[in-house]
Amino acid sequence: MMEKNRKTKIIACGIVLAILAGTFLFLLIPRKFPKTDFKNIGAIEVFDGNSGNTVTITDKENIVYIVEELGNTDYQIEKPAFGFGMSFRLAIKNEHGEIVETLVIQSEDQMKKGLFFYKTTTPTALKELFEHLYELCDSDWQR
Repeated sequence: MMEKNRKTKIIACGIVLAILAGTFLFLLIPRKFPKTDFKNIGAIEVFDGNSGNTVTITDKENIVYIVEELGNTDYQIEKPAFGFGMSFRLAIKNEHGEIVETLVIQSEDQMKKGLFFYKTTTPTALKELFEHLYELCDSDWQR
């Protein structure tokens, strides 16, 4: 009887360790922003959290640029997204005006999506996109 309890405890500990190891590895794997078909995007609404300006981007050239920049960058989960503040909130809308994706670009190397902050695996990978969004929002806020 004692031997059976010991085996059960060892199996339970093994399962818990496997779950913890799997979760840890999942968090370390760099990921890309989901590929989005440009044809299905009708607009991107950009809210500049520094100035309060909101700009709706509808021209395909800017939409393609923004989505490609997001898609060409690898991200890694950095930490849970507790707290407030943002530089740019992007709401990607389909051709019917429905929001299909939202994310926040915090800085030149950090974004927030869902419950997590993500850090780019390449320093300042979002730098050009970050500056492009400043120009689009006509932000006079000093970084």
